[in-house]
Amino acid sequence: LCTEPTQANLAAAQQRFATTALAFARLQHLRFGPLHKDSRVERLLLYPDPKGLVRRQVEKALAAADQALLSAGALYGKSVALQGFSALELLLFGDTAERTIATDDQGTLRCGYARAIAANVARIASDIDRDWQDPNGYSALMLAPGADNPAYLEPKEVTLEIVKSF
Repeated sequence: LCTEPTQANLAAAQQRFATTALAFARLQHLRFGPLHKDSRVERLLLYPDPKGLVRRQVEKALAAADQALLSAGALYGKSVALQGFSALELLLFGDTAERTIATDDQGTLRCGYARAIAANVARIASDIDRDWQDPNGYSALMLAPGADNPAYLEPKEVTLEIVKSF
């Protein structure tokens, strides 16, 4: 999209956003384990946002031409409102999407910011997957409740955690 800012590439980015957001929607209700660690759920999707915090912070950062928006690493250290699907949605959809494919400085900033958000989302997803796959990580805690387990003392606690998520 940023290399060739066209309507067709914007539409492709919007489709990829929708596919990824729908995949996340299938598991966002899980409020335990690696998804819950380090505010990952909120970093991915700050919702609900009844006071419009995401829009206000995104507009303020764009108006200030904050160059930290262009780096997924720097973005991860900023407010969760600037990092995930909520912010990316503002850049790719609605009344401001056209500005993301503009060829002026603001368009370049907006598109670079969208790229950084996408990289940030990918990083968080990768971290979540890695943490679930770790044989000594959270899944091990769920599979081996007991006195030495800091999260689960009894098997029924694991079951309750899973049931509560639904």
